[in-house]
Amino acid sequence: MISVALCTYNGAEFIREQLFSIINQTRKVDEIIVCDDGSTDDTINIVCRIAESSIVPIYVYINEINLGCLKNFEKAIRLCAGDIVFLSDQDDIWKKNKVEVYECYLKQNPSIDVVFGDAFLIDEYGNKIMNSQIPSFVQESEVNKDRPILLWECSGFSKLSQKQFDAGFGLELWLQMNRATGCTMAFRSKIIDRINFNPSNSQVLHDCILSLYGIATNTINYIKEPLTQYRQHKNNVLGCDLTSGKNRDWFDARYPCDSWADFSFIDWSKNHLNRIHFSSIRYNYIKSLLGISVVYHWLMYVKTYNRYWLSFLLYDYRKSLYHSYKIIRRFCKKMLSYIRR
Repeated sequence: MISVALCTYNGAEFIREQLFSIINQTRKVDEIIVCDDGSTDDTINIVCRIAESSIVPIYVYINEINLGCLKNFEKAIRLCAGDIVFLSDQDDIWKKNKVEVYECYLKQNPSIDVVFGDAFLIDEYGNKIMNSQIPSFVQESEVNKDRPILLWECSGFSKLSQKQFDAGFGLELWLQMNRATGCTMAFRSKIIDRINFNPSNSQVLHDCILSLYGIATNTINYIKEPLTQYRQHKNNVLGCDLTSGKNRDWFDARYPCDSWADFSFIDWSKNHLNRIHFSSIRYNYIKSLLGISVVYHWLMYVKTYNRYWLSFLLYDYRKSLYHSYKIIRRFCKKMLSYIRR
């Protein structure tokens, strides 16, 4: 049985198109759970009218008070009766075979509980957003200017990130930012009761929580084919930063930074905790003069990253040399300025 957890809030403009893209799937879903968070427009009326004639059962729940994005999705998820639960926004469009592809993948990979995917970015009119429309978006080549922009190009899950994820460094990638967007996710309902949807950090949302659970239990993977059209418009709760260029540091798991969120709501293993701790202190090594701290702590790199330790160490060492260069250059400029006086 397959359920769809769909949350709405003043989504009258796009909800009809989204619902019909779910109803008309090649593999029919068994139910659609709609949780409305207090819409003041025509969203509820539209959903109810579609529900009356839909071949797929649509159950509508209206919150008495506004719960916010995380709690509204948690409510919708817990109301789902399916073995597999798909997450849905109110303003996207699903490719007709999305459910079929995801279900097939989960059947063929019984060890995977959470799966996410890529998506095409579309504008408010449903047109794909092209590279050429975003002047500040770094182009790989002239050929790619008329290519549609994909979600992973903006969310930090580049080809390099995928290689690092496949090598087992999903934790380091997610320490920087969430790479899995909720509207592209599906998961097995058996994990719902194992997940804590009450993070102490209010910035952490349902999709991040689900993907962190998958990383902690090694039960998450991805589907490369873009099966969702992710709509970008002025009322997005969370959209894409289309001004971001490619090859940003946060595409790379080797980029050291402090944890961007409080991960204490996840039951981490000792190995995960060690990696989280080491990731948070590596940034200080970069600040050491000529990478002395990086070299001095080489054994920590070996223990933490196993056969990939040299890649992380050399990356940090290069960062440290550049940091030292900037400090020395700044110092020399000050000295020259002082001498000239």
